[in-house]
Amino acid sequence: MRVSLRLDVWLPALAAMLSVATVQCGDDLSTGRARVAFDVWAQGVNPVADTSLGWRVRVEQAAVAIGPLRWYEGAPLFGVRRILRALSGTAWAHPGHYVPGGAMADVTQRVVVDLTGARAFVGRAEGVSGAVQSAHVELRPDGGDLGPARALLRGGTLSLRGTATRGDRTVRFEASPTLNVSVEGIPARAENNGSPGAWVLSVDLARWVDRADFSTLPMTDGYAPFGDDSQPASALYRGATTGAAYRFDWSPSAADAGR
Repeated sequence: MRVSLRLDVWLPALAAMLSVATVQCGDDLSTGRARVAFDVWAQGVNPVADTSLGWRVRVEQAAVAIGPLRWYEGAPLFGVRRILRALSGTAWAHPGHYVPGGAMADVTQRVVVDLTGARAFVGRAEGVSGAVQSAHVELRPDGGDLGPARALLRGGTLSLRGTATRGDRTVRFEASPTLNVSVEGIPARAENNGSPGAWVLSVDLARWVDRADFSTLPMTDGYAPFGDDSQPASALYRGATTGAAYRFDWSPSAADAGR
């Protein structure tokens, strides 16, 4: 059997892995970069919104298992088309070819974030000083290492419950899909020079379900689940794995970032 290698695919991935190893092992003093550390917080935003298909959605409960999180010096690219690298478990935030460049910092642990609760502490990132332009967020399957908060996920990588109304029809819905992706190329621009501050990750809940057609869900007295092969399930997968659903903002005050 003949096996061919796509160098345009594997070389950037190899470079990214080597860059991450450099961050984790320590900085190169010959570059003049210093070690830096900062807190990372996460929150859900836009729990009530009108979707592209004319539904008024109210998210009542949402949670997600995230981590690791990584920051890179490579610039993100912008666009409206979503390219999902399903076979490699990678979701791209833009239509172009993203090159992450050098790894600047990371948070290696995984945590469960209640996206309808207060802003949650994710962890303490460590890395090297320099200009950050983009970030990755990994969404991995539920695991026993997530502690008691994993119950919020209801067995999935993320969970979601709410109501969707269009005209005289109201649908109560729920979903807890298992995802195994890295959302890459998310804009995250700041100068990590050791000054006080923190990153805040905002997860846009409206983006998660923007293309879901809730009229295809079965009628039920309780919450209608997203079937594995249903249109809402497919829409949720695309919404939750696009970089447009995530935003990193740098807060110069670590105390304010946690509020």
